[in-house]
Amino acid sequence: MPWGSYLKPRSLGNLFECNNSASSNYTLSSANKPVSRKPDQSRHIEIHRLRLDVWGGCLNVRKMRGGTRNSMHSWGIALDYDPQNNQLKWGSDRATFAQPDYNKWWEFWEEEGWVSLGRTRNYDWMHVQAAKL
Repeated sequence: MPWGSYLKPRSLGNLFECNNSASSNYTLSSANKPVSRKPDQSRHIEIHRLRLDVWGGCLNVRKMRGGTRNSMHSWGIALDYDPQNNQLKWGSDRATFAQPDYNKWWEFWEEEGWVSLGRTRNYDWMHVQAAKL
């Protein structure tokens, strides 16, 4: 499935880079499972409606915002989706991904061992990571 880019709205991509050696539990195939769980062609319509096809990023070697340690993105073990509607400091009162329509999406990620900062810390709802807090 093509991914739309938040930074380049008219561009589409078919791949992203993740760290496959971080752990046997957190592989690229586990990152692909949550977006491919819903069967049939209506899946693409639903993914688009929920903006789960709006890409925010993955591998980006940098420090955490406002910090001195490397970001999880530096290691290729974090993904961001739809940053426009799920901004870093927004809580569940504003973030789109905090709405009930997204519960199944988060359950799929959690079944694969990934962690949502939104669901665990109530900020950065765009972010899911293959590392425990």
